[in-house]
Amino acid sequence: MTRYIVHAGTGTIIDIDDDTYIIDTAKLSDEQSDVLADGDDAQIVDLAKSVGEKASSVITDLRFGNCISYSPIAIREEVRESLWEAYSDDDEHRKVLEWAETATDAELALVAEFVLQSDGVWAEYPASVLEGLVEAHAWATRPKS
Repeated sequence: MTRYIVHAGTGTIIDIDDDTYIIDTAKLSDEQSDVLADGDDAQIVDLAKSVGEKASSVITDLRFGNCISYSPIAIREEVRESLWEAYSDDDEHRKVLEWAETATDAELALVAEFVLQSDGVWAEYPASVLEGLVEAHAWATRPKS
């Protein structure tokens, strides 16, 4: 199955697997931002290949309602939205939560590696998926009124 990027304004259509990249400007240095703003096509392509992500690997069907994410953004959100409230009274945990707010993406990627190596994460997974399948099947096959 081929997926396309379509720019409605120009009518440009690109096969997403045809060497396309996404550049996250929030991650660029000042020098890289200057290249993106003022560089010629060859310089921008070189920038995309060195710091960009292949568009085909960025596009996904993962959404808030269908996955648990351990990405750096998700971990930061979890710290802000629930961990501070649950653990801020504990001095040891407070230090960790403060660190999490300033940790780099690479440091938070280590968090994901440790979490995903945990037996506890995977012990419940098969039963949880089966339970979800049972519930979704019951809903999808219910008599329609």
